[in-house]
Amino acid sequence: MSLITDFNVEVKFTNLDGLLKRLDRGGKAAQEAIIDEVGESASRVKQRTIDLCPKRTFYMSEHVRVEFSKGGFTYTVGWDAADFLGTTDENGRPRAFYPFFVEL
Repeated sequence: MSLITDFNVEVKFTNLDGLLKRLDRGGKAAQEAIIDEVGESASRVKQRTIDLCPKRTFYMSEHVRVEFSKGGFTYTVGWDAADFLGTTDENGRPRAFYPFFVEL
C-alpha cells in the first residue's frame, strides 16, 4: 500500500454573480453561515500547510498567510514574498523567496 503525500487542489467557481443573487434571496443568515464555513476551511488549510512546512528554522511555517476575497466567499493560503525579501537568515545571509523551491 502506498501513501499519497503530495497533492494539489484547485477549486474553481463559475457564475459567482448567480450564486450571490441566490444568496441574497436566501438571506443574511445563509451568507453568514457560508462565510463561517469558508473561514473554518481556511483555518484547516492554513494549519495543514504549516504542518507540512519544514521546521529547521520555522521561518516558512511562521509566515503562512490567509487572504480572503472581498466578500469572504473565497480565500488563498500561501506566502508573501515581502515577508522573505530584504530579511536575513539565522546566519545573516539575505533570504530569498524560497517557498517555491520547498517540497511540501
